[in-house]
Amino acid sequence: MTDYEAARSSPDAMVNFMHEALHGRAVLPRWKPDEHYSTGLARCVRDGDPEVQRSMRNGALVLLRRFCESGEWEPGYVFELLNFIGGLYDGEEFARPLMDLAWRFHLYDIPLDVRRHVLNALVDMRPPRTAQFWIDIAEKHPRYIHQAFSGLLLVDRINAMRLLHLFSDKEGEANAVILKLDVAYDRAPELERQWFLSIIKAEMPSCGKGLSDAIAVWMETKS
Repeated sequence: MTDYEAARSSPDAMVNFMHEALHGRAVLPRWKPDEHYSTGLARCVRDGDPEVQRSMRNGALVLLRRFCESGEWEPGYVFELLNFIGGLYDGEEFARPLMDLAWRFHLYDIPLDVRRHVLNALVDMRPPRTAQFWIDIAEKHPRYIHQAFSGLLLVDRINAMRLLHLFSDKEGEANAVILKLDVAYDRAPELERQWFLSIIKAEMPSCGKGLSDAIAVWMETKS
């Protein structure tokens, strides 16, 4: 009997199988060495019957809540877990534990990579988090300005522009901002694009010179 077949015997067995699989310690059907463990586990969901799919969804929730509450902060495992969840599941049921953990970042010695994995997962989850959530994250945890900016761009472009002054003048950071602005511009309805540019222009004086110059060059390509 394979690990996967044994996991189907009970909900606890499925949770244990998923936990071990995401650590790379369980044999996954048709898993390829160049794949993330989460990719192989997601294939089990997609290929499974409704009972297996339901069991693995419940297992994902158990593992997510356990991670958020237990302090299992190993970055590789957290990446695999959130990559698995992000590829299959959305909704408040999955987002809420991560949001609660984000509010408690300051209470725990959580690795920086884990914190970023959590916020990146929240950026990608649907429906999007509220504008106020991302504004609060930016104010409370300025080092995660990139995630807050990305999340806010999805729901409130005006307030997102008011975060521009928080970015440094480093070339790599300016390039990342420009990439995000470019995506937001392309997603904006055509009738709103010039208005969007005017909002950005109004915020440029509050930015450092390097970022402001980079934005100006980018804006010239949109005129």
